[in-house]
Amino acid sequence: MNYINQLTKDDIRELFIVLTGVGKTFDITLEDDLLCGKNHRTNTSYLIDLDEYYVDGSAKATKKYRKFMLRKFGEKYMEDCFWNDMGDD
Repeated sequence: MNYINQLTKDDIRELFIVLTGVGKTFDITLEDDLLCGKNHRTNTSYLIDLDEYYVDGSAKATKKYRKFMLRKFGEKYMEDCFWNDMGDD
């Protein structure tokens, strides 16, 4: 299941605030192949590289991201995340 594509603009705004700690509303730039080429352009200095289960380069942000996605998508996300972490072993 492709969870990230199911996030609305409001969800992404909320996720941005969760990950950055910025408590202010911004227009969000979404530039990611996972978002099916949808680009919402604006001026911002934040670049957050993420996929379905990880925020690149930050274990702390990954933990916040997974908690956010768990609240949004429930146990199915948690199970998929677990099996993804298990890899192909």
